Amino acid sequence: MMRVLGVLVLLLVVVAAIGYHQGWFIAESHDANGQHTVTLTVDKNKIDQDGARAKQQVEDLAHQ
Repeated sequence: MMRVLGVLVLLLVVVAAIGYHQGWFIAESHDANGQHTVTLTVDKNKIDQDGARAKQQVEDLAHQ
């Protein structure tokens, strides 16, 4: 059970790192009036575009 949980956490970290690098996720931090706010933005359009591009590349490879 612990191995499965460890693999899932590792997979989550890898996806988050790749997504952050690709620009899918944007983390911002703001400090105003003594309040610290952290905002996580998910760019769904970028994810969809990258997915479509990856799908096209796989299809191109399959036809070669």
